[in-house]
Amino acid sequence: MTWKVTAELKYKLRQEIVDLVVPSYEASLFSLHANQGRVSEAFYLLKRSFTGKKKQNKYTAEELENMIRELFEG
Repeated sequence: MTWKVTAELKYKLRQEIVDLVVPSYEASLFSLHANQGRVSEAFYLLKRSFTGKKKQNKYTAEELENMIRELFEG
């Protein structure tokens, strides 16, 4: 059985996913950056010693949006 999805439906699905995911992701990034200034240096060093690495954002909101828009291509 083969499913065929129209280009319009693919576009609408990608747009719905972007509208749902990207704003929440941006809010999370903003909150993360806003709270970094409140953490004391001692706590930061202690936390880093246990985790062994610094947390980094893997993607920007724009990169995430572009990746979502590439879904269903091909």
